[in-house]
Amino acid sequence: NLLAFEKTPSYMFHGYYLPEILESVCPWKPKLLAILRNPIDRAWSQYNMDVFHNRRYGRDSTFESVLEKEIKWMHQLGLSNAPLPIAGTSTNSSNSDIVV
Repeated sequence: NLLAFEKTPSYMFHGYYLPEILESVCPWKPKLLAILRNPIDRAWSQYNMDVFHNRRYGRDSTFESVLEKEIKWMHQLGLSNAPLPIAGTSTNSSNSDIVV
């Protein structure tokens, strides 16, 4: 038997309780496959959707300013070890090894 489902990427932020939930719903212990997008493409897509629908940051926010806010937010939640942006600089620098 094949059971397929789709989920939102935001569930991955709360993955610590996911195994327990899966075990209660799927006692046969299924194998999981996660297919992830290129993180830059995904961030750009999310930014464009948020700007189009005037969500969270407003239509006047730049991609760079949104990235800075998101990195700070992820640091506050303990979800990122990326370097924090320095005031007065842009995340659009030559530092290409930032991991979010």
